[in-house]
Amino acid sequence: MFSWIKRVIESVEDWIEDWSNDPEPQSPPKPPVCVDDDENCPATGAPNNPYVPDKYKYNKQLWDTMEYNFIGKQKPSHITWTINKLKKGVAKYKKAARLVNTKTGKAVPWQVIACIHMKEGSGNFDKQVLNGQKWWRKTTWVPKGHGPWESWEKACVTAFLIKNTPQRWTIENTLHFLERFNGMGYAMYRRNIVGFTPYNWAFTNHYKGGYYTSDGKFDRDAIAMGVGLAVILKELGFEG
Repeated sequence: MFSWIKRVIESVEDWIEDWSNDPEPQSPPKPPVCVDDDENCPATGAPNNPYVPDKYKYNKQLWDTMEYNFIGKQKPSHITWTINKLKKGVAKYKKAARLVNTKTGKAVPWQVIACIHMKEGSGNFDKQVLNGQKWWRKTTWVPKGHGPWESWEKACVTAFLIKNTPQRWTIENTLHFLERFNGMGYAMYRRNIVGFTPYNWAFTNHYKGGYYTSDGKFDRDAIAMGVGLAVILKELGFEG
């Protein structure tokens, strides 16, 4: 029994040591230039909106023509449950948005933080927005080696420090940022099957079915059950 207690104490001491040796950055690093599907290539967008590459300029039209649509086991009650859960955390999302702005100079809308938190952490505040792991632990999933943090809000700061965010959170920019946050696999390889990424468009007329059930494993018969972020943005009153 005593050896078990000793192991617990040692684990806690190791955790505290890791935390103390991993301070937050004092100044934000320069954001990466790339927003395209190649990780090392510059953006190729039109001059009036360089954040979104030409081949991904579809989100504004999709937003304007979006209608709620349910396939498979999707139900309107799933949207209701999701929005109710997020609304309970509005004060915390707004607090995180203020902290992100103070620490990084980036005016990230609180609705964007809420959207990512629902996808990455199911809206649970013991899970950070970077990849859904516990915020008081160092990340072991991609992106690895970040944290631990003093609070959930401070984990949000790191997430937006290392992401290339738009200067203006228009509908087009916001939806592209969210799609990019999850990855461009659907847009690059599966558009003829799914329509558009379920990360943004599940529960709408722009998603036809098909889903990555795990990393690299696509099932054309699977249906995404998480509410698309375009729906969440609309229900949270985001206007861009």
